Amino acid sequence: MSVKIEDIIEITDFRPPNKRIAMLDVHYQTDKGYRGSVIIEKTGATPESITAAVIDAAKIPDGLIGQTVKK
Repeated sequence: MSVKIEDIIEITDFRPPNKRIAMLDVHYQTDKGYRGSVIIEKTGATPESITAAVIDAAKIPDGLIGQTVKK
């Protein structure tokens, strides 16, 4: 499975009491065409941690594409 990161948007998460946390909304697409996004905290984020989060989030949905499901 390969994943292409298409866009990263910085957003703010508001947490009590009156805290603002910078977050990264990472949009991606797999080689099978599955599109998704993951949101992680910007503080402490590294290219490796972002890549790991994207791959982990994409594994199950991407693995289902192309399968025949029977009940």
